Amino acid sequence: MASAEPFSEFDEFGELGEPASAFYSPGVPLDRLRPRPAAAAPADLLLRMLEPPAVRVRHIPLVDLLRKPYRELGSPDR
Repeated sequence: MASAEPFSEFDEFGELGEPASAFYSPGVPLDRLRPRPAAAAPADLLLRMLEPPAVRVRHIPLVDLLRKPYRELGSPDR
């Protein structure tokens, strides 16, 4: 027969008798962790990594047209 409360058979110690806080405990105190600085990637990295599309705009390859705006997006003065 089902009990009135759906999880009444589980108390704060869970099914195995261990406290729920023992489920995960980090090896290093969380207040000692610091975010890593973001690695600076070139703004046109995608253009370098991916296969260039076979698209031309007025006989100019699309990659050549996009390279300058991508680099301007990554410039520090923006």
